[in-house]
Amino acid sequence: MNGKAIKKYVIDAYLTDDLLYIENIETFENLPQSIQVYLLGHKHFLENRADKKRRKTSKWWTYSFPMHKEYYHLDKNLDLLSRGF
Repeated sequence: MNGKAIKKYVIDAYLTDDLLYIENIETFENLPQSIQVYLLGHKHFLENRADKKRRKTSKWWTYSFPMHKEYYHLDKNLDLLSRGF
């Protein structure tokens, strides 16, 4: 997936095959077996992504990491977001 597929709050499905976003699974072993097999088949590519090399705590098998998860419960001001604030 590249940046062309990501828009504000939307991922264009026609520009990507699949997206696996894992947020609340702490260990690789807790993933379903079929997903483990798929990810292991692509491990070399996945563990060589910039984020995975830069952050030593980053798990090679995750898409990304949640930022500021402690704020998820707060209200969002969508009007400000739509004006670029």
